[in-house]
Amino acid sequence: MPTSLVRTLAVTASAILLGAAGASAADDRPISSQRPMREAVTWAMPHVDVPALVAEDEMTHAVRLGVPERIGFPVETDITPSNLGTWDDLGNGDRLWRLRLASPGALWMVLGFDAYHLQDGGRLWFYDEQKRTVLGPFGAADIRDHGELWTPPIEGDAVVVELFWPSALAGQAPRMHLGTVSHGYKPFGAIGYAAYEKAIGDSGSCNIDVNCALGNDWQDEKRGVVILLSGGSGFCTGSMINNTGNTGATCTPYVLTAAHCSAGASTTFGFNFERSGCGTGNPGPPTTFTVTGATVKGNFASSDFTLLQMSALPPESFNFYLNGWNRDPNPTTATWVIHHPSADVKKISRDGDPPVNGSNWGPNHWRINDATSDPAHRGYEEGTTEGGSSGSPLFNPFGQIIGQLHGGTASCTSDTYDEYGKVAESWIGGGTAATRLSDWLDPLATGALSQNGKNGAACFFQPAGELTLNRSRYACSDTVAINLRDDNLQGNATQAVTIASTTESTPETVILTATPAGSGTFTGTIPVAAVPPVAGEQEHPQRRARVPVVDLGRVQPIQGGDVRREQEEVDGGRVRVGERLPVEPALVGQRLQPQQTGHPLALGPSADPGHHGTTLTAGHRARPCVECRVRRRRR
Repeated sequence: MPTSLVRTLAVTASAILLGAAGASAADDRPISSQRPMREAVTWAMPHVDVPALVAEDEMTHAVRLGVPERIGFPVETDITPSNLGTWDDLGNGDRLWRLRLASPGALWMVLGFDAYHLQDGGRLWFYDEQKRTVLGPFGAADIRDHGELWTPPIEGDAVVVELFWPSALAGQAPRMHLGTVSHGYKPFGAIGYAAYEKAIGDSGSCNIDVNCALGNDWQDEKRGVVILLSGGSGFCTGSMINNTGNTGATCTPYVLTAAHCSAGASTTFGFNFERSGCGTGNPGPPTTFTVTGATVKGNFASSDFTLLQMSALPPESFNFYLNGWNRDPNPTTATWVIHHPSADVKKISRDGDPPVNGSNWGPNHWRINDATSDPAHRGYEEGTTEGGSSGSPLFNPFGQIIGQLHGGTASCTSDTYDEYGKVAESWIGGGTAATRLSDWLDPLATGALSQNGKNGAACFFQPAGELTLNRSRYACSDTVAINLRDDNLQGNATQAVTIASTTESTPETVILTATPAGSGTFTGTIPVAAVPPVAGEQEHPQRRARVPVVDLGRVQPIQGGDVRREQEEVDGGRVRVGERLPVEPALVGQRLQPQQTGHPLALGPSADPGHHGTTLTAGHRARPCVECRVRRRRR
């Protein structure tokens, strides 16, 4: 076995484990959920005059000249753990800081740290008072180049911030500054609707749900359209967008929206806010269909575009889509727009005529033509746009984005104009990478005039296999549930896997069944058996279980030798779901085998001379009980 290479992999995997998780699974809960704590100090938001805010908003609805829909009211703050909050000693020098922030009547609250450089070892949580929403722990691994950390909207009118400060950091001040607290007075997606005075459907009556007949041919494109909340205040629409470098499982999560939406580090993106039917099937309660944080890659005020890169690729469960684009400077024959008017559920509108050059913001915009005297061809033939639609994608008949909404006067009662910044003009923009689209949407410099969309599921294609076990510890009489995903096996009804043990000479074979049929995902079970203790272990015989090892068979490496795995216990820690563990390039083509150290991955040469891929194995210790686990760790 190439020992030095195994050692390299072990060190790399440990670094990922510490950076991604930062604590054992049990410690991922807020400290206040593990032990009683006294009441924390409360910071009270200054009174927010919601009726006055709503009145101001109504004045901007009639003429939407580059103003995002406002749904929250942010205030500047100057809060650090050094100047406000409650500190408690936890023993052994560890301390806990908490602060309750309250804004009576808020539908949701957003907290924005304009400086976040938390020292390694500190752990930060955010939660509502009932802990229905708990975010964290955040740590040093969550520091970004822009140095900010923003929460998504947390439902309710009070939020608690909790910071664990270990003894190793005693004498140091936490490097974080809370500079913004926002009072949400209109819902963001389904967040806040439970206490909102109006029902879903706040936009004009002429708007058309995306799942009505008009949207039948746009079921892929709609999945790329997202809602945005920036700075805890401005609501806009945007779209995920494809690029020429997105090949295979490579996917960069770019979002195109309007420059006047002021999106960036403070932005939360929401997915799938729509009715399931046409005028029926309201979205369910608040979900976790959000990604918060982004980096601005390109911005150009003249054509009103901003291109963002999300802080993380959305999970596969979000069922997202990367929309295509077209930079042809010639007008298309008809256009469609998918959007969220007045922060409402997803809608679709259509103009059956070619767009013309803009006149309000100039010829670098497409204008929905309102100059014709024929009422049947003036403005949108079906639907309209409203505040909240800003940044929404304008599509050609091929489902490709040709612009993003800047603004206009169109509404259900005004069959007038809208103007969209042209992708064709933004392509060159201001002539630099920071002010144009070309560097980002065509990173391969292909010179492509257009590109089609890409299904987000392709971003998670798993030719190397992905393993999930149902628990991190097992009793001596227990069952291990195995989930195997290998997209190269799509169409197979079953898949055999080998279960080996350090205490048994003969491996066992388990037949997994495709769930659902043909999906490439297989499930099955194997019981855990008790075995006598080995020499040197003073445990009850029923407290030692065999060590199951799941051999996924011949698989291929992901993206230049990476192996994607799901959660596995590693000496009291865990690798975050979907984390990539790098494999040294020299090891590609060898078979992965379990080590006796309990580390998640180890390497050994393939025993199969004809094997040209890799085999992923998971050495997963079946730890029977807390007592056994503690005794082993103490030795």
